[in-house]
Amino acid sequence: NMSEALGLLKMDFLGLRTLTVIDKALKLIAETTGTLIKAEDIPTDDPATYKLLQEGRTVGIFQLESSGMQELVRKLAPTGYDDITAICALYRPGPLGADMDKVYVERKHGRQKTEFKDPVLEPILRDTYGVILYQEQVMQIASAMGGFTMGMADTLRKAMGKKKLDMMAEMKVQFLEGADKGGFNAGVAREIYEEMEFFAQYGFNKSHSAAYALLSIQTAWLKTHHPAEFMAATMTTEMKKSDRITQLIDEVKALGIKIYPPDINNPRAQFGVRDGEVIFGMGAVKGVGAAAIDIIRECWKELGRDFTDLFDLVENVDLQKVNRKVLEGLVNSGAMDRLPGHRNQLLLNLDKAIAFGQKTARDRAGGQASLFGGTAAAEVLKPTLSDCEEFDPLVKLSRERAAVGFFLSGHPFQEYRELIESLPTSKCAAAHKRGDGTWVDLVGVITSHTKHRDRHKRVYARANFEDLTGVVPLTVYSSQYEKVAHLVESDSVLVIGGRVQMRSDNSREVLVERITRIDEVLGLWVKDTFMSIDLEQAGRQGMEDLGALFETYGSPCEMRPLKLEEEEVVADKVASSAGPMQTAMLHDGMAPVPIPAPKKKEAEAEMNGDPDGLGMTGGLMDGDPDLAPPPVLARPVPLVVEVERDGKTWLVKSDGRNIALTLDSLRRLRQVPGGGELRLRATLPAAIEQKKRFFNRG
Repeated sequence: NMSEALGLLKMDFLGLRTLTVIDKALKLIAETTGTLIKAEDIPTDDPATYKLLQEGRTVGIFQLESSGMQELVRKLAPTGYDDITAICALYRPGPLGADMDKVYVERKHGRQKTEFKDPVLEPILRDTYGVILYQEQVMQIASAMGGFTMGMADTLRKAMGKKKLDMMAEMKVQFLEGADKGGFNAGVAREIYEEMEFFAQYGFNKSHSAAYALLSIQTAWLKTHHPAEFMAATMTTEMKKSDRITQLIDEVKALGIKIYPPDINNPRAQFGVRDGEVIFGMGAVKGVGAAAIDIIRECWKELGRDFTDLFDLVENVDLQKVNRKVLEGLVNSGAMDRLPGHRNQLLLNLDKAIAFGQKTARDRAGGQASLFGGTAAAEVLKPTLSDCEEFDPLVKLSRERAAVGFFLSGHPFQEYRELIESLPTSKCAAAHKRGDGTWVDLVGVITSHTKHRDRHKRVYARANFEDLTGVVPLTVYSSQYEKVAHLVESDSVLVIGGRVQMRSDNSREVLVERITRIDEVLGLWVKDTFMSIDLEQAGRQGMEDLGALFETYGSPCEMRPLKLEEEEVVADKVASSAGPMQTAMLHDGMAPVPIPAPKKKEAEAEMNGDPDGLGMTGGLMDGDPDLAPPPVLARPVPLVVEVERDGKTWLVKSDGRNIALTLDSLRRLRQVPGGGELRLRATLPAAIEQKKRFFNRG
């Protein structure tokens, strides 16, 4: 203000991340297609671009990607540059509060008649359907009706925008006098001035809005015609924001584009594109620094070919920079998935590979060459990968998320898909629209959490909870946290129940009152299981497999442990092949020992104190407090089989043929020959009654 009063020019410079996105996207397009496009050559009248906007597919598009903006864009259905310019000006507190967005939409689509209080206003307000939307329009009206010079009109705009009442009163008199001299109706002039006064308080500068609209259209065009390159460029600029990357990954999948882990044979720190698919950037892998990526890329370029296997990689890179930690991160992220060997096998052979790479480096430094002098002979001397079993899918995903912060190659939901589909839970996206105090049940994964202390020095947690629709914040107060800290800190799929709380900014969080891991839900909340079988396809093998399932899981049995380490995967393999036995893991490095399954009555006794039959015992088991409580066991439930043969269908159910549902038994049910649809019927516990007392945070 002082510089302006002194007659100096005041300018604001905005640094926009979107400009970087556009630049990176254009470079990726040039790299993948060989076509060099300039931003200024992007058309602003492309029909396909406006079709994308009309569908509300605005994630990643400048200024247009909030949920409210998406809704406005869908309702307005823009068809040109002017519409986008108007949208950028309409979606602000003032116009929204005055419902001008609704008026604009109704008039644009002809559902409300556009009227002008005086013919002189038509050329000024025609493009905005009679709505005073821009500051420039206020200035034009003051000039056309009040006889103001443009300098005086600009002074009026500033006075109205900053609510300088004395100046506004003075200029109102001048406006009405000028209107009277111009022969305008006094009442109409007064009414128009009052409208100007109201709209100028939130009116947007059209030149500003038009500049924003240009960037909106450019980003929308890139997303429409080069979606992989655009999304890769956007993710590169948001690489350090895990919540944002999660949202962008979901949008990539929604666009039908596959997203792949980093690739050791396309080493780059930033997100890239290969054959229309997005490649995750190595720079987003934890523990893999820029120096290591540069070395890998330089070696890859010098070789002029792809790395053929793990040993070829370590033979050529500097292992002081590309050390064990870097290699582990690359393996767990999936960067070596295109090399021979699976992830567990590559990790198992890391020591052997590093030793080979170090020896090769020493020999090279000492000037030693192969006695045979040929590359083929050198290949003979190269070690081979020792064999081992693959990771359990959930262990693989857990390690992957630890490496990159996200699930890339799959999602834990897939392992429990029939159960999740059967649960009458809400979605995280829907929780953001629930009212204050509303109870919600959600199923998802805690993606991050932080610990805090309340005024009584007790620990509580704040967390982000994610499903396939979005993320919702959680608060787990100390009274709950001390019981469920192991679940909050895990990467298990969880079912939570709690009440929505409105924050001061009208966003929502869920105050958690119940957390249950998905394996307990599977083992205790399912009432019955339904499976269809085609007898002709099943044959004798299918019936034998089904009988073996009844034999193995016909009595209560242990659930999957919360944390399944690599050595426990082997125990699972032993258990699944041992018949009606269970497996205990000795922690002295000894082999797993089969033990008999507990008797039915003893197993049922473990679930005493659970009147609802949902596994909610309400506290620790009685007995010695120094001893760990007995494990909660999965309870057998009826299996209803729909049998199809010769075009006829029968429903078969036997009270004596039940099956305890664990992740292992669920997987084996899916593998029964001739098996078709598999459905579960599950119920949720009732909402916990809201206590009528003053709410004590923590």
